[in-house]
Amino acid sequence: MIREVAGDIVLSESEWIAHGVAPMDDFQSGLGASMKQAFPEMAAAFIDYCKRLHPMPGDAWQWNGPGKKIVCLFTQQQALKKGDKPGPATVEAVEHALANLKKFVTKGKARSLALSKIATGAGGLPWEKVKPVIEKSLGELAIPVVVYTKHEPGVGAE
Repeated sequence: MIREVAGDIVLSESEWIAHGVAPMDDFQSGLGASMKQAFPEMAAAFIDYCKRLHPMPGDAWQWNGPGKKIVCLFTQQQALKKGDKPGPATVEAVEHALANLKKFVTKGKARSLALSKIATGAGGLPWEKVKPVIEKSLGELAIPVVVYTKHEPGVGAE
């Protein structure tokens, strides 16, 4: 069951939170900045992971924090050099990243999942292309899936 809401995903009551990133994302703006502020240990571990394993678009990385599990979905190419913007997201990368997310939440026996409107901000994909991929990939999960379609910092979802 997938439900769309507006609010701040960081405040989500879901056990798992997933959001889109590019490899070596610095979490300095938008949702990334909120995630880094709420989960600074996750942001540090993410950079370490990227330096060691060089993830590619379509990969996913899981961090198990106190009370939350965060999954970073690699929907974009890494920026070519520091200070550059990452490459655009692709539907193929979104499909692969969501397949990895589905494996994580199934294996981890997740009870609930919150997902940001992945690949549509810095990734540049239109929501009309991403939404059906999310529905196809996660629609059969037997847990509540809450998609935060409008980021409202500091506001809890209904």
